[in-house]
Amino acid sequence: MFPALTRALRTTSISSPHLSSIASISNFETLKSTALRTRAKMSTPTKPVQYEWLCVMPDQADALPRRLAVRENHLVHMKSLSDGGKVSYGGIMLARPTLPSETPIPFAGSALILLASSKEEAIATLKADPYSAGNVWDWDRAEIYPFRTALRGPVPSS
Repeated sequence: MFPALTRALRTTSISSPHLSSIASISNFETLKSTALRTRAKMSTPTKPVQYEWLCVMPDQADALPRRLAVRENHLVHMKSLSDGGKVSYGGIMLARPTLPSETPIPFAGSALILLASSKEEAIATLKADPYSAGNVWDWDRAEIYPFRTALRGPVPSS
Protein backbone atom coordinates (compact mmCIF):
# COMPACT_ATOMS: atom_id res chain seq x y z
CA MET A 1 0.00 0.00 0.00
CA PHE A 2 2.86 2.39 0.84
CA PRO A 3 5.93 1.18 -1.15
CA ALA A 4 8.11 4.08 0.02
CA LEU A 5 7.20 3.27 3.61
CA THR A 6 8.15 -0.39 3.22
CA ARG A 7 11.52 0.56 1.67
CA ALA A 8 12.22 3.01 4.52
CA LEU A 9 11.48 0.36 7.14
CA ARG A 10 13.81 -2.15 5.46
CA THR A 11 16.71 0.32 5.59
CA THR A 12 16.31 1.01 9.35
CA SER A 13 19.16 -0.70 11.25
CA ILE A 14 19.60 -0.92 15.02
CA SER A 15 21.92 -3.45 16.69
CA SER A 16 19.56 -5.02 19.25
CA PRO A 17 16.73 -7.20 17.86
CA HIS A 18 14.28 -5.81 20.45
CA LEU A 19 15.28 -2.23 19.80
CA SER A 20 15.12 -2.92 16.09
CA SER A 21 11.48 -4.05 16.24
CA ILE A 22 10.56 -1.09 18.50
CA ALA A 23 12.33 1.32 16.14
CA SER A 24 10.60 -0.28 13.16
CA ILE A 25 7.20 0.15 14.78
CA SER A 26 8.03 3.74 15.72
CA ASN A 27 9.36 4.49 12.22
CA PHE A 28 6.36 2.79 10.67
CA GLU A 29 3.91 4.90 12.73
CA THR A 30 5.82 8.13 11.96
CA LEU A 31 6.05 7.39 8.25
CA LYS A 32 2.43 6.21 8.08
CA SER A 33 1.27 9.41 9.83
CA THR A 34 3.32 11.54 7.41
CA ALA A 35 1.95 9.64 4.41
CA LEU A 36 -1.64 10.07 5.59
CA ARG A 37 -1.15 13.82 6.21
CA THR A 38 0.37 14.19 2.74
CA ARG A 39 -2.52 12.29 1.17
CA ALA A 40 -5.03 14.49 3.05
CA LYS A 41 -3.32 17.65 1.77
CA MET A 42 -3.42 16.33 -1.79
CA SER A 43 -7.15 15.64 -1.61
CA THR A 44 -8.35 18.98 -0.29
CA PRO A 45 -12.05 19.53 -0.92
CA THR A 46 -12.75 21.18 -4.24
CA LYS A 47 -15.14 24.04 -4.83
CA PRO A 48 -18.63 22.75 -5.72
CA VAL A 49 -19.51 22.74 -9.41
CA GLN A 50 -21.29 25.93 -10.40
CA TYR A 51 -24.20 25.50 -12.82
CA GLU A 52 -25.93 28.21 -14.80
CA TRP A 53 -29.55 28.96 -13.91
CA LEU A 54 -31.90 30.96 -16.11
CA CYS A 55 -33.99 32.99 -13.70
CA VAL A 56 -37.18 34.62 -14.99
CA MET A 57 -38.52 36.86 -12.25
CA PRO A 58 -41.82 38.59 -13.16
CA ASP A 59 -42.84 41.66 -11.20
CA GLN A 60 -46.00 41.78 -9.13
CA ALA A 61 -48.80 43.69 -10.87
CA ASP A 62 -48.46 46.76 -8.61
CA ALA A 63 -44.67 46.63 -8.13
CA LEU A 64 -43.56 49.72 -10.08
CA PRO A 65 -43.30 52.16 -7.13
CA ARG A 66 -41.50 49.52 -4.99
CA ARG A 67 -39.19 48.62 -7.89
CA LEU A 68 -38.19 52.25 -8.39
CA ALA A 69 -37.65 52.72 -4.64
CA VAL A 70 -35.09 49.87 -4.38
CA ARG A 71 -33.72 49.83 -7.93
CA GLU A 72 -30.36 51.46 -7.08
CA ASN A 73 -29.78 48.97 -4.25
CA HIS A 74 -30.71 46.13 -6.61
CA LEU A 75 -28.24 47.34 -9.23
CA VAL A 76 -25.43 47.64 -6.65
CA HIS A 77 -26.25 44.13 -5.41
CA MET A 78 -26.25 42.70 -8.96
CA LYS A 79 -22.95 44.42 -9.73
CA SER A 80 -21.35 42.79 -6.67
CA LEU A 81 -22.72 39.38 -7.73
CA SER A 82 -21.40 39.94 -11.26
CA ASP A 83 -17.98 41.03 -9.97
CA GLY A 84 -17.94 37.89 -7.78
CA GLY A 85 -18.69 35.61 -10.73
CA LYS A 86 -22.21 34.71 -9.57
CA VAL A 87 -24.17 36.52 -12.31
CA SER A 88 -23.09 36.37 -15.94
CA TYR A 89 -26.02 38.18 -17.53
CA GLY A 90 -29.01 40.19 -16.36
CA GLY A 91 -31.58 42.69 -17.47
CA ILE A 92 -35.16 43.91 -17.29
CA MET A 93 -38.13 42.24 -18.92
CA LEU A 94 -40.39 44.71 -20.67
CA ALA A 95 -44.16 44.73 -21.07
CA ARG A 96 -43.61 45.79 -24.70
CA PRO A 97 -40.69 46.69 -26.97
CA THR A 98 -39.35 50.17 -26.28
CA LEU A 99 -36.58 52.46 -27.38
CA PRO A 100 -33.82 53.09 -24.81
CA SER A 101 -34.86 56.75 -24.63
CA GLU A 102 -38.53 55.98 -23.91
CA THR A 103 -39.86 56.79 -20.45
CA PRO A 104 -41.41 55.55 -18.34
CA ILE A 105 -39.87 52.13 -18.87
CA PRO A 106 -42.60 49.47 -19.02
CA PHE A 107 -41.01 47.12 -16.46
CA ALA A 108 -42.38 43.58 -16.38
CA GLY A 109 -39.70 41.81 -14.34
CA SER A 110 -36.09 40.68 -14.42
CA ALA A 111 -34.18 37.93 -16.22
CA LEU A 112 -30.69 36.78 -15.34
CA ILE A 113 -28.20 33.98 -15.65
CA LEU A 114 -27.05 33.04 -12.16
CA LEU A 115 -24.25 30.63 -11.25
CA ALA A 116 -24.94 28.34 -8.29
CA SER A 117 -24.22 24.77 -7.23
CA SER A 118 -27.94 23.96 -6.87
CA LYS A 119 -31.39 25.38 -7.52
CA GLU A 120 -31.74 25.93 -3.77
CA GLU A 121 -28.57 28.05 -3.75
CA ALA A 122 -29.88 30.02 -6.75
CA ILE A 123 -33.16 30.69 -4.92
CA ALA A 124 -31.31 31.75 -1.76
CA THR A 125 -29.21 34.18 -3.82
CA LEU A 126 -32.34 35.64 -5.41
CA LYS A 127 -34.09 35.89 -2.04
CA ALA A 128 -31.17 38.05 -0.81
CA ASP A 129 -31.77 40.59 -3.59
CA PRO A 130 -33.38 43.96 -2.75
CA TYR A 131 -36.19 43.19 -5.21
CA SER A 132 -37.15 40.21 -3.05
CA ALA A 133 -36.93 42.15 0.20
CA GLY A 134 -38.77 45.06 -1.46
CA ASN A 135 -41.63 42.80 -2.53
CA VAL A 136 -41.09 43.54 -6.24
CA TRP A 137 -40.74 40.05 -7.73
CA ASP A 138 -43.77 37.76 -7.95
CA TRP A 139 -42.35 34.54 -6.51
CA ASP A 140 -45.54 32.62 -7.41
CA ARG A 141 -44.73 33.14 -11.09
CA ALA A 142 -40.91 32.94 -10.88
CA GLU A 143 -39.25 30.38 -13.13
CA ILE A 144 -35.75 28.99 -12.57
CA TYR A 145 -34.30 26.57 -15.09
CA PRO A 146 -30.97 24.77 -15.41
CA PHE A 147 -29.26 26.50 -18.32
CA ARG A 148 -26.12 26.26 -20.42
CA THR A 149 -24.95 29.24 -22.43
CA ALA A 150 -24.17 28.31 -26.02
CA LEU A 151 -23.46 31.77 -27.39
CA ARG A 152 -22.53 35.01 -25.70
CA GLY A 153 -22.27 38.20 -27.69
CA PRO A 154 -21.33 41.76 -26.89
CA VAL A 155 -23.71 43.83 -24.77
CA PRO A 156 -25.57 46.28 -27.02
CA SER A 157 -25.09 49.96 -26.21
CA SER A 158 -28.17 51.88 -25.07
